[in-house]
Amino acid sequence: MEFGEGTEGPRFRSPVKWSINNKMLMGLLLAHDIKLSELAEYLNVSPRTVQRLVYESRPDGYRQPNKENMKTLCELLGVPENILFGEVFYEKVSI
Repeated sequence: MEFGEGTEGPRFRSPVKWSINNKMLMGLLLAHDIKLSELAEYLNVSPRTVQRLVYESRPDGYRQPNKENMKTLCELLGVPENILFGEVFYEKVSI
């Protein structure tokens, strides 16, 4: 058998096309000039956790921060929780 023979499917996964789910959060981070890695350090979480907040969180509670981190994040950015993680801003805010 030669190298590469016998493979039936593609060798590599297709790249994921990321989209920003929480546009309000991303816009506020840009406005305050806060990098995702800096926010992760401030919240004492991994950078991947912060990426999930921006790219994967949904208004139904999926991938949203715990209450303590949500309070800290809202205080840092100066906005109430319903603005930062409210349903209306996930689809209607453009940055």
